[in-house]
Amino acid sequence: MIETEPVGQEAQQEQLEDFGLGPDERDKKLIVRWIKETLSQQFPNYQSHMWTPEILANCKKFLFDNGEDRIFFWVETIAQVEYLVSSMVLTKETKRLSGQDCFMYFLKYTEKKVVLTEDNVDDHIVYGVIPLDDNMKGLLNQINSVTLPKFLRDKEWPENIKKDLLEQTHKFMANLTEMVSQRKGATELYIPIDNMEDDTGKTDMKDRNHRLKEVLSHWTKQIRDLINNQTNQSDSDNAGPLEEIADWSLRRDNLINIKKQLEQAKLKRILDILKQADPKNLSTSNDLVNQITGGAEESEDNLKYLQSLKGPCTEMAKATPSQIVTILPRILNCVRLIKEKSKFYNADDKISGLLRKISNEIINRCKKCISLDDMLRGDVHKCIRDLREAISCGNAWRSIYDETIVAIRKRGGEWKIKPDSIFAQIEAFNQRCYDLIEICEGQIQFARKGREVD
Repeated sequence: MIETEPVGQEAQQEQLEDFGLGPDERDKKLIVRWIKETLSQQFPNYQSHMWTPEILANCKKFLFDNGEDRIFFWVETIAQVEYLVSSMVLTKETKRLSGQDCFMYFLKYTEKKVVLTEDNVDDHIVYGVIPLDDNMKGLLNQINSVTLPKFLRDKEWPENIKKDLLEQTHKFMANLTEMVSQRKGATELYIPIDNMEDDTGKTDMKDRNHRLKEVLSHWTKQIRDLINNQTNQSDSDNAGPLEEIADWSLRRDNLINIKKQLEQAKLKRILDILKQADPKNLSTSNDLVNQITGGAEESEDNLKYLQSLKGPCTEMAKATPSQIVTILPRILNCVRLIKEKSKFYNADDKISGLLRKISNEIINRCKKCISLDDMLRGDVHKCIRDLREAISCGNAWRSIYDETIVAIRKRGGEWKIKPDSIFAQIEAFNQRCYDLIEICEGQIQFARKGREVD
């Protein structure tokens, strides 16, 4: 039902726009105003100045002509000016013409021909925004805004079929919500659309509580995966320390976002229902909060100390092998700070992993400075110099690390980290460089390639 302020009829008629309708067509004016306000509130690309007589005419045609059951809106840009476009059909050219990221639809989903009024418009018209660049997100919005609300209002389904279908739909939607949010690098908890009233029947309440408990189990799995999953993109073979910083930053943001979600009224309502249904659910709810709080504290602390690496590692990501050698002592000093001061990141396995990422970055930078064209078709002597410089950089990294370990021991400290776990990749890379030098020397000797040969 369309809500209006409780004022007298004459005053209310003065508040309504004319919309080209007569003074005795108040219901129609209210419905047109509803569709205009819904556009303004729900369609992100719409602005009030885009409303035109042509848009109004199409809206009236959709609302009051029983032969029309749908209307679409999108925005087109012509000569750097944005215009709202409406149509009763969605052509294949819509995405190409609009240049926008979404469109909005209104749909009459009743099979009966009815006269729309302010009392029944919510029962017969559904609407939603469909992204043009993300089909999964569009499906998620479609089910949440159209399919589920209509299904819950429908009284003709057999109860046993409706119960089973709703349970499976919630499971599907929980997974779909997780997949859509993961594509954005975020973690979003699915909030089911269900009957949350206390006065529902005993059987219905039991079935509903079972569905909500399944959703709670999915939330628990999501949060535990986020907190416990240490094998992520920053652990790939080529990842450097900057990727590690970015990963912990993303983890912190996700945990803060989940904490905010748990404070939402709808989500709190679900937790309250489950606590009333079974006190054991209170323990699960508290565990969720404790895991999020602990995970957020760990992420914040780790990120605080890892940020000390950002400056020198950013320099290293742009440096030549000879320049890297001068940056490495500062990087190792930062690692010592993390090892000594961090509450959570000071574990040997984490420090070892961080040092491996520094080795990865050294290898990545050295590879950037070695040209295959120079080796096979260009200046072979330059390629040999670059390869030797890369080897020297790798050897210097090992020497600087050994000197740091000696300094730590002199101060009474000790790192129980196996050097092989840090330098195995560097040593393998150095060996490949030696092999490539032999190829270059063969090029000079047998293929007569070098600076003096065209």
